[in-house]
Amino acid sequence: MSVTKVTTPVIDSPGLESGQRNFIIDGDFTQFPEGDKTSVASGVYTSALLRTDHSTSTGVYNVTQDTDVPTQAESGHQSSYSTKVTVTTSDTSIASTEFLSLIYFMTGSDFKNLHKKECTISFWVKSPLIGQYYVTLTNSSANRYYHAPYTISTANTWEKVTITLTMDTSGGWLFTDADRGLRILFVLMSGSGKHGSGASAWEDGADDYGLSGQVNFLASTYTWQISQFQMVLGSTAPTFTSEPIATVKDQVDWYVQRYNYDSVSGERVAEGHVDGTNNDAVFQFRREMRGIPTVTSTASGTFSANDSLLTANGSAISFSLESIRNVKLRLTASATTSGEGIVILRDGTDTSWIMADARH
Repeated sequence: MSVTKVTTPVIDSPGLESGQRNFIIDGDFTQFPEGDKTSVASGVYTSALLRTDHSTSTGVYNVTQDTDVPTQAESGHQSSYSTKVTVTTSDTSIASTEFLSLIYFMTGSDFKNLHKKECTISFWVKSPLIGQYYVTLTNSSANRYYHAPYTISTANTWEKVTITLTMDTSGGWLFTDADRGLRILFVLMSGSGKHGSGASAWEDGADDYGLSGQVNFLASTYTWQISQFQMVLGSTAPTFTSEPIATVKDQVDWYVQRYNYDSVSGERVAEGHVDGTNNDAVFQFRREMRGIPTVTSTASGTFSANDSLLTANGSAISFSLESIRNVKLRLTASATTSGEGIVILRDGTDTSWIMADARH
């Protein structure tokens, strides 16, 4: 009896070579749904899943998508973008309660795969401000903390940071889609009242950010950049790889969907029916979302309703009956459309968008 040898085909899929899944979504920072942010407020998302977190009475900064990245020769991966923080107004006198960080929230259903296990975080970083920084990990209740120090040793040079730790074996941790399973903070400034008690060990805490020795990133018009952010199981950091861009966009769409109507004048948005001056339509999302989203848009005047007899500019816009799949869009028009079927359009070439946000 002869045996035919079967050769397994090579599958071009990130992570298979090392067997290590990257638990960070869009760690290559390809997705900035809302674009660059200037004079950014606290609690605002910049890249798709990286959120600002600060309390400062003076300091002001921007967060932008930047094309300055580690070279392929340095990192083994060709990125297109990094996330860049730029101080525009400095704060040289830091109060004990002040802090500045960027936060990544990992959903509980992803985090449960890491719970109580050895993990490695890695990323590339660049800043003119050399010195000690912290990556702080904490649970959803913000009462269990791990402060991991890293040092930028050479100004204005891309350097790789690798942090290996065992995840907390006590404390309260959450594991569902609705939960914040893990918070990862990139700390750029923390006052003395925001310091924990020790580095590289899990501890109880309350609103801790870093430890003493943390640089004050707001002290001057500094920049800080991050690229190729990943978190994997195990004690080593493999060469960064990214999912195919179509996969990344689908993953991000689970959290936030932005629809920019900028292709053609009068681009179609949705189809529905008319009730007097109220034009109602079902606005269907690209995919199911993590939870019931908050839906926002540009002003009503950036949309119009058309019933084949006339086109009426929007005078009010609202969203209701939100679900994980769709939302009811009502555009009140400046004139009464007379047909039963209507199309809601981008009004001419106006800047026009709708966003469904189900992020943590």
